[in-house]
Amino acid sequence: MSSSTKVYVCLHLAAYENAVPPLSRVLTLETNSLSQIHRTALLNRAIAHLRLSHWDEAKRDYEALQKLQPSDTRIFTVWARLPIGLATPIPLLRNYNLYLASAAKGTVEAKNVAGRVKELKGGSP
Repeated sequence: MSSSTKVYVCLHLAAYENAVPPLSRVLTLETNSLSQIHRTALLNRAIAHLRLSHWDEAKRDYEALQKLQPSDTRIFTVWARLPIGLATPIPLLRNYNLYLASAAKGTVEAKNVAGRVKELKGGSP
């Protein structure tokens, strides 16, 4: 089974702990951070770490992704899934506002993010 097939299967079966090592290997081999392969592996590893509650590792991968893809809305909302101690309010507000500026209006996710912004600013959700 190829590495990419193994990762795909692991992610879809929620076997996240088995997905991290091959994704890390891809990132070691594919050092061009601008390549689609590198960015996809980094995103998938970040998702796996997030699902495994590896907060520090997930945060590190998402921060790297945000530097590579500063306007990717998928990354803006990730901070909502990290424990508040790992994501301070200023970056949270920045990312949430960037998300709200580019997200489809009226979706459940957009409403949840707007409520979180209000909460972070000191109001009730």
